[in-house]
Formats: sequence, structure tokens, C-alpha cells
Amino acid sequence: MVVPTVLSPPEICCDIHNPDSFTLYLVVIPLQPKHVAHSRISKLTMSSLNDVALINALEDWRESTTISLHGEGFLFDLRPGLVMPTKVLDRIIACAHAHKIKTLADLHKETSWSSAELYGNQIINLILHHIPIPTVASPFMAIPLQQTVPGPTAAAGIKQRIHCSACHGEGHNGTFTSSTSLMYTFLIMFLSP
Repeated sequence: MVVPTVLSPPEICCDIHNPDSFTLYLVVIPLQPKHVAHSRISKLTMSSLNDVALINALEDWRESTTISLHGEGFLFDLRPGLVMPTKVLDRIIACAHAHKIKTLADLHKETSWSSAELYGNQIINLILHHIPIPTVASPFMAIPLQQTVPGPTAAAGIKQRIHCSACHGEGHNGTFTSSTSLMYTFLIMFLSP
């Protein structure tokens, strides 16, 4: 006859009652850094001559950088998007048109381009060469006041009276008649001699 064996309870039941026993299995998941939101810029529809010159300069830069890093074979096989993707190029053009890229930090924030640290200064120089930052007039500059034209002006707080174009009466116009004014007009028509 087989005698059943009685199992003794385990020494470790769970991580709540025995947390030291589970430190070997502790997994720490690193938090991903939050992506800094880029500016909301409407899609560039009408390009100025400066925008076209910048597009051509950036295209030339992409091609020459691809050739210098990888050779002409990669330029023809994989295109210049190997160095700078077309999506990044389009974003740079739109941000440059809106004057959003002035520093390396701005370039990284607006495009999230992985090669911004390597080539960012070259790109910023191209941007500033073709689309310079507009100069702002000093706020302390004297601006002449507008001349006021003398004439009839409505006094503040006084409501202008409405005149009817048909009967020239006050308080109503020819296009809108409420039920009370219509009833008043009906009574005057039948009660007047």
C-alpha cells in the first residue's frame, strides 16, 4: 500500500510576504524621455524665391554629403534621403519659412532629426544665409499718431434709432415687422377715418 506524503508549505509564498526573496527578479523599466512638442506650422503652399533657394541649397547639401560619406553608388541607389530624410527636409523648409529655426536646439526640437548634432550647424548656416532673421523695429521708436477726421460721431451709450425706408417712421424698418407692430399697423388702418 502506498502511503501519501504530506507536502510541507513552501518557505516563500509571495513577494508581498517575502520581498527580499524576489530582488533577483526585480526588473526596472527605464522611462523614455518625453518628446518635446514641435511648433504647429501650416503646410507651406506658396514658396518665395528665398524658400526655393533654400530648397536647392539643402538638396545640394544632401547630395554632396551623401557622396562624401558613402560614395556616388549610394547616392544613385539609396538617394540623398540616406543623410537627411525628405520628411525632415520638408519640415526644415516649413520651419525656416516661419523663422522657427535659429539654433541647434531649435533644429532638434522641430525636426527630431537623428543627425542634427553632426550636421546641424551646417544646416543652420544654410537657413540663415537664404532666409535671414527679420529685424524688429525698436519699440521706443516714435510713431506718429493718426489724424482724427472731424465729423458727426455717435455719442457713447446712445443707441441709434431705426428708420423705415417705406414709411420713414421710427422704430422699425421695412424688412422686419414683429407681430405687435403688425397688429398696431392693422389697428391704425381700420380705426383711422
